Amino acid sequence: YFEKQSLKAAFAISQADPTLDLNMQMTKLAHGMLSGKYSAPSQEGQEGIRPRMFKSVIAASHPEFSSMRQQDALEFYHHLIDKVEQANPGNHELNPCTGFKFIIEERVQCPSGKVSYNQHCDNFLTLSIPLHEATNKEQLEAFHEKKAAMDLDGKEVSKEEIVRPRVPLEACLASFSGGEEVPEFYSTALNSKTTAIKTTGLKTFPDYLVLQMRKFVMGEGWVPKKLGNIPYSCHNFELVDVICYSI
Repeated sequence: YFEKQSLKAAFAISQADPTLDLNMQMTKLAHGMLSGKYSAPSQEGQEGIRPRMFKSVIAASHPEFSSMRQQDALEFYHHLIDKVEQANPGNHELNPCTGFKFIIEERVQCPSGKVSYNQHCDNFLTLSIPLHEATNKEQLEAFHEKKAAMDLDGKEVSKEEIVRPRVPLEACLASFSGGEEVPEFYSTALNSKTTAIKTTGLKTFPDYLVLQMRKFVMGEGWVPKKLGNIPYSCHNFELVDVICYSI
């Protein structure tokens, strides 16, 4: 929208009211963010320009995004991708969504050595957070002991005292690509049920990889438990490290 189309060109091809045209509003938003024309230091009384027209167009007819209620970022991402692809069918120049797409491949191997593959296309990668790979385990243990003692005294831990697990992004990727047992797997090679090993990786790699961190785990009694805010360490982590987890 910024590199392939000017504002003047967007107005010229707009087939409807520009205030209701998603292509026009996406172009305005891209030029506003990337052109540098609006990158001047903020002045008193000027907190920036809110993209109200864009919000109105993208949220139209959607019961959640047209409201002021709390909304899910991944759900909005899916909604935005769908709307952009619907507005630009077959037009790759004005459809940046292709830059997010990649192929995930699942490899399943049974004890006989036979292997089966399954592939599907996606535009985001979901990663679990292996808490046992936290790099600040000593601080976490000390915090939990302190919290338990304060709970006995009827006291609450302040926000400043809370210690959260710090999990490297590399550990999350390793958990994604690691082997996983599949019990009760029916093997056509053995003509019986067995335990197979499934590994998952990226068959292709996108221009931009969108990550969704799985913030819920199963607690006691199989009750979903939210992990809360967890800092992710990406220090010295480069693209080549991500590609290592591709198939």
